[in-house]
Amino acid sequence: MPRQTKYQEDWLSLTYPTGNEVSFWCDKGKDDFHCFCRFCKKDIPICNSGKLQLFQHANFAKHKKSVKDATDLSQSKLKISTANGDRGLCLDKTTASSSSMTRWNFNEEEKIISAEILYILHAAVNNISFSSFDGISQLFSRMFPRGEEAKGMKLSSRKVAYEISHGLGLVWFGGVYWRKNHF
Repeated sequence: MPRQTKYQEDWLSLTYPTGNEVSFWCDKGKDDFHCFCRFCKKDIPICNSGKLQLFQHANFAKHKKSVKDATDLSQSKLKISTANGDRGLCLDKTTASSSSMTRWNFNEEEKIISAEILYILHAAVNNISFSSFDGISQLFSRMFPRGEEAKGMKLSSRKVAYEISHGLGLVWFGGVYWRKNHF
């Protein structure tokens, strides 16, 4: 019946055309009439066609790209280097493992956010003025015309000041303070 199809646990064991099980990317959604895609971070309404709507979602280009980005073998790694007085950050695309490197898989939105965070951290570590961030997003999109991350970056002096003082600063200094006083 239309608008009355409810979520069923046995749908998770179904395989869709790429060979993966639905459980690879799908969970129960916000209610019985929705499923949640982990890769797209989106609730999928299933109240009309049920599992057919899940298969339709799996065929969307955005979903396929999100799954590919998350399962890509060339994983990005963030390395914070303090050797020889070099206070730098680098995003390393190698596959070598190191205790000083942590792996992350990013979708497109997360790549933009991580690029912004890397540049903000670079500014904080190297004492770069907040006012130098005004207009920097347009500069990056011109410098890197094919880079989706550069096109999506939205940095300004106010955003950088806020991120350092209320975002990254609280996490960074809170963690350092907590470790220093509790261990």
